Amino acid sequence: MFRADYASNAHGIGAHRRRYLVYRRAGGNGRRQGSGAEATEAILAITVRALQSTDGAKVLAIYEEAIKSSHATFETNVPTWREWDRVHLPAHRLVAIETDPKKVLGWTALSRFSERREYAGVVESYVFVRADARRRGIGTALLNGLIAATEAQGLWTLQANIFPENEPALRLYQRCGFRVVGTRERVGRHRGVWRDMLLLERRSPTVG
Repeated sequence: MFRADYASNAHGIGAHRRRYLVYRRAGGNGRRQGSGAEATEAILAITVRALQSTDGAKVLAIYEEAIKSSHATFETNVPTWREWDRVHLPAHRLVAIETDPKKVLGWTALSRFSERREYAGVVESYVFVRADARRRGIGTALLNGLIAATEAQGLWTLQANIFPENEPALRLYQRCGFRVVGTRERVGRHRGVWRDMLLLERRSPTVG
């Protein structure tokens, strides 16, 4: 099983940077090495930091991987970077990277929920992780980093829309304090099929 310890050195939103130590079994794949040998644990350092302009291609590659799957998003076409940039809020775009090599493992970002000022603290959240980096605590690190950053800015509700069939994503969000508030039945067509979506939200216990 994986464990994660968290230590933050963030000093406000502009300097938000959080380091996560994700523990995994020797060999990096969770399997015991050698016949009858005891598996030891190695430490893999993961850093969650602000997305940089040089990360764009890697972010889109992770998104493309998700789009090709059946249950990650309604999107069916990979956007250009300009399109991606336009629909996501400029604040709190985070990526998870390995320290050696510096490979982007996943990303998280927000979009606006409503133009009404009454809902200024409500946003929709997204988390995507590389297929070969899943089940290593990357999604948890990203989502916890996003929660910390948005609460520090005074945002009070994070929402997420998840296909019911996407059980790993559902478990991730619930593990980070989100709850299912309803099902949007046959809300849209995805590759010719009407799909339901679960609406999840996390109301901050510290803001408001």
